Amino acid sequence: MLNISKDVIIGIAGFTLQNVSGVKSPTKTIKVDREQDQVSLDLGLTISYGANLLKLCSEVQRSVAENIELMTGLKVRAVNVTVQSVVE
Repeated sequence: MLNISKDVIIGIAGFTLQNVSGVKSPTKTIKVDREQDQVSLDLGLTISYGANLLKLCSEVQRSVAENIELMTGLKVRAVNVTVQSVVE
């Protein structure tokens, strides 16, 4: 059985966030909760002023879940997004 550490999952999520337009700082916090082959993530983001929050958060959730599932084979149960700050 292959063991994938939480640090690898955090790295994939962080890298993914760098490529989402509107996310200013890749993340303030990333927390991973793992149970066997399923993971849940809590992300704290800094976003650009004027960004459509609903659209941006949906894109973050979809992109992060897609990349983690593609790269690790783990099932993503949830990607919870908290907008911690807005900057220009």
